[in-house]
Amino acid sequence: MYYIPMLSPRSALTIIIALLMLPATSQVPVFAGSSESVEGKELPPVFKSWEQAKSWVLSLQDASTKTDANELSNLKPRHPRLIISASMLERLRQKLTEDKDAAALLNNLKEKGDAMLKEAPVAQTKSAENNMLEISRLAQKRIVTLAGLYLIEGTQAYLKRAKEEMKAIASMSDWNPAHFLDVAEMTTALALGYDWLYDSLTKEEEEQFRAAILELGLNQGLKQYTEHKWWTFSAFNWNIVCNGGLIVGALAIGDKHPDEANRIINCARISIPYAMASFSPDGGWAEGPGYWCYTTKYAMLMLSSLKSAMGTDFGWMSSPGFANTGLYRIHYSSPTGEYFNFADSSAEERRAPQMYWMSREFKQPLYAGAESATALRHTTIFHLLFYPESFKQPERASLARSALFKGAELGFYRSDWSQKNALYLGFKGGDNRASHANLDLGT
Repeated sequence: MYYIPMLSPRSALTIIIALLMLPATSQVPVFAGSSESVEGKELPPVFKSWEQAKSWVLSLQDASTKTDANELSNLKPRHPRLIISASMLERLRQKLTEDKDAAALLNNLKEKGDAMLKEAPVAQTKSAENNMLEISRLAQKRIVTLAGLYLIEGTQAYLKRAKEEMKAIASMSDWNPAHFLDVAEMTTALALGYDWLYDSLTKEEEEQFRAAILELGLNQGLKQYTEHKWWTFSAFNWNIVCNGGLIVGALAIGDKHPDEANRIINCARISIPYAMASFSPDGGWAEGPGYWCYTTKYAMLMLSSLKSAMGTDFGWMSSPGFANTGLYRIHYSSPTGEYFNFADSSAEERRAPQMYWMSREFKQPLYAGAESATALRHTTIFHLLFYPESFKQPERASLARSALFKGAELGFYRSDWSQKNALYLGFKGGDNRASHANLDLGT
């Protein structure tokens, strides 16, 4: 039993988070022993009561060890099963012969892929901030670009270079679990490469990549769940990125390692709803444009992989506000293309292939139209894989020139959708305690 005396709300919050991060034991933290009830004190914002927090700890602890629930009963047996399918590739190849803009995207991507052929694979290094994000993102970009191009065109050079990148990260001693975003991104990179190139791997390569996904990725994730690490009950980007990367890894090797994969998905199903709720009620995102891009990219990877591999999204696509979050991106983008850079976001344009994905999923050609120019400037493999059926530009969609996003407390106004010199205003309210917030409320 843990004892918490009478504390200030800030101290109580610090201690409860520390307790939630302790290694799991047979005991549950008990918040008692004070003459003052803990009810009404400041909680981690995802919880409504201390009882809910305790119940959550128990649920996650149980899910991290539970092996009897078969979450993977509908897992498709053949590869590729993550995002890509044989029929999807066939439709894409046909589209490339008919649509000049799609063909332009492929040409852009081939230029990137050809440049990657001349570059050395990544090495295991950390930044001054003690993370591997620069390495993980570079490796992921190379693997999905080269593997995707190989599947579309069959060029052996792309296959060979993709394997070299995969071997480089699979040979690392670890993926820096102390900064778990690194593990999530590396797991995603290797899992997509393993799945997409499965039919072209030797037995030795298959075993090497699968072992790395398991040992450096999924098993590290299970430790995080068992220890109730803070991101597992976060309401923002870490939750979706970390859970999303682990889910992609679990789906890639779930047929060979069903026990670990089932436990990953059991835990993620408890954790992810806390972050998906942050899109409520209308699609806004309080962390700023940069982290909206990061979060929704991994939502795309996670949800599209679930649907292609298992035929389900566990209802997360229907989370309140999520279908409208593409509108949020459209409104935070100014007439010049720069962003309303509240929080710690920059103002520079970022690619968002998830807009193409959301356009298809939610039947919103407006999302595709808003991303089309960016896609030509900053092409990714996912712009091609999720190439939309139709496009509609904001100025032709009779889209309102003003919008209010109540969850994140953001308002936008512009005088015109078609003019780069249009008047544009963005307003930020909300809570300075939001993740990645700066003291910029009222701006």
